[in-house]
Parts: sequence; C-alpha cells; structure tokens
Amino acid sequence: MKKMNLFRNSAILGTALLIAGLTSCLEGSQFPDEPEIEFISTVFTDSVDLLGNQSFIGIITLGFTDGDGDIGIRQGDTTKNMFVFQVGIDNGQNQAPTNLSYGIPFVTPSGQNKNIKGEIDVEINIPNPLINPYPYDSVFFEIYIEDRGKNQSNMITTPSIWLGNI
Repeated sequence: MKKMNLFRNSAILGTALLIAGLTSCLEGSQFPDEPEIEFISTVFTDSVDLLGNQSFIGIITLGFTDGDGDIGIRQGDTTKNMFVFQVGIDNGQNQAPTNLSYGIPFVTPSGQNKNIKGEIDVEINIPNPLINPYPYDSVFFEIYIEDRGKNQSNMITTPSIWLGNI
C-alpha cells in the first residue's frame, strides 16, 4: 500500500488547499479504466485564513477508484485534473457557479496491478459572511476528476452548506 500527501495552493474566495491522500496495491480488485469518485463527507468550521481574516474552512472528502492507475500529475506539471464548481444559493436560487481547478499529485502503482483506490481531501476557504459579506446564504459543490488518459469521472454533488451558522 502507498499513501501520499501533497499540499497545493490555489485561489477559491481566498486560499484553498488540495490535500490528496492516495492509496494503491489492491490485489484482487478490478476497477474500470475511467476514474470514479464518490462523495464521502464535508466538514466546515470557523477559522482564520492565511492572511488572518475570519473565514470558514472546510474539507470535502471524496473517494476514488481507477483501474489503470493513471491518476495525477508529476511535480512541476501545471495541468489541472480536478474540477470544482462552487454554486452559491441566494434565497433558494442557484447562482452562476465559480469554476475552480486543482492538480491531483501523481500516483501510479508499481507492478502489474495498476488498480488504485483512495481518498482526496479538498480544503475550501470561504470568507466569513458575518465579517466579510458573502453574496449567498448557502453553497454546494459539484466535482469531477480527469485521469492522464483524459477519461473523466462521474460528477458528484455535495450537500448544501448553510453559511449563516457554521
């Protein structure tokens, strides 16, 4: 089994951080060559961002599988392979999404069995609407990933997150 963690910075209404914990070596398991993801959880809490501003920090956890193990990009590659659509909700109406993208780190199992399964944690920073006015009362995220063969995964949707009382 391999496990790998990587921190990557990106902008998402402040600073966002992609943390990928990836595992492999799944003897006896067989997955399709196209990546597949599933929603596992979201956790948001009051926090302070890197600049000292009040904010909500959240982690969205996804599970993934890929049969040919071609997930991720090599260090120094700027290709994006995780696509996140942040959809604000104002008075029950979905607003135009904010498109975000990240680079999942390279992870391919050695040996003949290239099946891979793991979890990806995406850290999201939303400015605190009580301190820094935010134009929505809730938000949800739609996410998919792409492997190096350009195969797209299914898209998952997180539950809505109420921004007024995190």
